[in-house]
Amino acid sequence: MKGTSNLSETTFCIYEGRNIPNTEISEEHIIPLSLGGTNDLVILASKSINSVAGEIEGKLGNELSMFLRRNEFDVRGHSGKRPVPTYKSGRIKELDLSVQVQLDKRNKEMRLYSPRHNRFLENAESAGLTIEFNTEIDLTTKIRFTAKVAIGAGYFIYGSLFARFAKVEQLRALMKLDKENMSDDLKVIDPMVCELTHRQEQIREMGKAFGLSSVIVVPSEGHIVFSVSCLGEFCGMLRVPADTTRLPNSGAYKWGHILASDGKKLTRGSFERGFLLMKELAAKHEA
Repeated sequence: MKGTSNLSETTFCIYEGRNIPNTEISEEHIIPLSLGGTNDLVILASKSINSVAGEIEGKLGNELSMFLRRNEFDVRGHSGKRPVPTYKSGRIKELDLSVQVQLDKRNKEMRLYSPRHNRFLENAESAGLTIEFNTEIDLTTKIRFTAKVAIGAGYFIYGSLFARFAKVEQLRALMKLDKENMSDDLKVIDPMVCELTHRQEQIREMGKAFGLSSVIVVPSEGHIVFSVSCLGEFCGMLRVPADTTRLPNSGAYKWGHILASDGKKLTRGSFERGFLLMKELAAKHEA
C-alpha cells in the first residue's frame, strides 16, 4: 500500500499520522536505493519527512562499515555516483604527511592523495607506514533508521490496520528522538546489550540471508517485532506494542511477513515460507 487518498485532495501519511494535502505528498523509499532498497518498496508520505529521513539515512550510509558495504556491492543512489569512502583528514604518521584516504573495498585497494604533492602516492611510498584517519559513529543512527523503516514497512504490509492497531506514535518518537514522547513500552532488542532469544536470533539471521536488504515483520501476542538489515548488515530490531489479533495471519501473512530487495526488485512473502526456506538451506548445508 502506498497511501490512501481522500477525494483526491489529501493522502494519509503514516509518518505524520494524519492526512496531508496532495501538494505536500511525495513517494518515500522505505529503504533508500543507496542502502539496497528498490523503487518497488515505497509509500506516499509527507515531503516534510524527507529532511528527517535524509539525515538518518545519510548518517547510516556514511558510517564506515556501511559505506564499505555500499562500495563492495556498488550500490548507488539517485545520483548514480560510485560510492567510495573518502576521508580528507588522513595522515601518514611517520612522514607527518596529510593525505586524503580512499578505501575501495570492491577493487581491494587504498589510495592516498597528497595535497602537498598534488597527486596520488605510489604504493611503495606508503608501504609499511601507519595511516591514520578519523570517522564518526552515532550510536542512535541504526535504531532510528530501524524505527523509520518499521513505520513505512508496517504500513506497506498492513495498511490502515497498522495505523489503527499498532503504537506507531512510539516509533515516530524514536525516529525523531523526541524524548518527551518516547515510551519504555517500545523495546529495542540490541544483541550488544542483551542476549537474543533463539527466536530473535532466527529472525536476525533470516534478515541477513534474504535479499540485499530486508525487513522481517513478526506479530506475536501484544506486539510486532521488526528486524531490519541493509547490504547484509543487521541494523536493528524493535518490538512495538500492537493489537495483533486485528492483523491477517494466513497465506502471505502466515506468522508474519518478509520484504526482501535485491536492489532492483522486491520479493515478499510469509514468515512461514521464509522459515521453511531457512530450514531447507540449513539441511542442505549440513548434508
